[in-house]
Amino acid sequence: MARPDSHIEILLKSGRLVLANWPIKLTALVLAVVLWAVVTAEETTTQLVDVTLVVQPPEGRAVIGELPAVQARYRGTQRELLKLLPSPPVIRKDIPATTGSTLELRLSPEDLEGVEDADVAALEILPESIMVVLDDIHRKTVPVRSRGSFRPDSGHQ
Repeated sequence: MARPDSHIEILLKSGRLVLANWPIKLTALVLAVVLWAVVTAEETTTQLVDVTLVVQPPEGRAVIGELPAVQARYRGTQRELLKLLPSPPVIRKDIPATTGSTLELRLSPEDLEGVEDADVAALEILPESIMVVLDDIHRKTVPVRSRGSFRPDSGHQ
């Protein structure tokens, strides 16, 4: 049977072993974490990045409602993917003149702008298409009659 003091002695010895040369052990731990971060930053990965969507409606029309959130999946190193966070990529779409009030816009990776300084590749856009609702066009034919009379100046017919 073990003495009760032996458990305490074992704990004290293991505590001394952990605390022995603690500056060297702490330095080794910090260097291991830094090395892990450097290797992870160079590893190729994929990441979803928020995209700013700018829709330009036809002249005299307006987009009704909010546009859905759009994201792009990029592939690159973590270091390069971090360059996309301060200024997110942009998709600009001009809506052609139409009489309809609902239009489906297709989005593709080729539409992305604003990633020139990052060495990344756009893989896909989520969602691939969105529905845009425009305000209605109201037309009414109204007869117009002139209430005045016009006479040409002298020398003109």
